[in-house]
Amino acid sequence: MAVTGHRSDIEEALTAVQAFGAEPALTARIAGLETRLQGKTRDKATALLTADKIDETALSGA
Repeated sequence: MAVTGHRSDIEEALTAVQAFGAEPALTARIAGLETRLQGKTRDKATALLTADKIDETALSGA
């Protein structure tokens, strides 16, 4: 059934968002990332996100 595929996508997104943390730490973490990413080149931003274990799955889930 197609619903299973959608549920899997939703579960994957929720897992990705949960990996970022919970409120209020989530808001603080995102704010910190935004600050650290300012003025970075794409390569440096990618390296920073990789070091923080933030990948495409996490970003699309967020």
